[in-house]
Amino acid sequence: MVPHPDDEVLGFGGIIQKHIQKGNKVSVVFAEASDCQRSHRQQTHTKEVASFLEYTPFWLKMSPSDLTNPSQKTITILEEFLANRLPDILYLPSVSDTHQSHSGLFNTARIATRMYGKAPIKQIFCGEIPSSTDCSITQLARPFSPTHFEILTQEQIEKKANALSIYAEEVRTFPHPRSKEGIITYAKKRGMECNNLYAEAFECLRYIE
Repeated sequence: MVPHPDDEVLGFGGIIQKHIQKGNKVSVVFAEASDCQRSHRQQTHTKEVASFLEYTPFWLKMSPSDLTNPSQKTITILEEFLANRLPDILYLPSVSDTHQSHSGLFNTARIATRMYGKAPIKQIFCGEIPSSTDCSITQLARPFSPTHFEILTQEQIEKKANALSIYAEEVRTFPHPRSKEGIITYAKKRGMECNNLYAEAFECLRYIE
């Protein structure tokens, strides 16, 4: 679950592929949808990305202010959506993310997935979204601290980079993290941390077997 189109590729493009290749069904929920040209363009590109990565997209169509300031309304929307589908695993942006919609979605989901609520999801992981999660001032905020690594192949990383290229207007020039080289560099860094060539990193918040 992410706020915006392209977040799903940057943070979770590898793990999406791994689940699909295992035969799992993958849904990507886009929480935010503002009424602007950029948002409409992103939604159009999302259809192509969803086909390319083989996930099913859903839209909650919350406003940016809904996510920035979580309320009972947004908590209820999210809780009821998750209760109706009850996924086995939920992936979210990190609370450490500097984008207010990203950290806001985390705070909303934290409440909506409480253990004795309507959507007691058994496994919850937070991912990192390059150019956002990595920009926090660590003296003022808790840094992203991965506890779980998903090993990826070169083919999976290249497909992740190609998926980002579909969101052409969101791609930047290296050394910006939102670039093909940036995605590969991130994957190599996280790979080194777990003694592999490529990986995506996550914070494990809940794991019930």
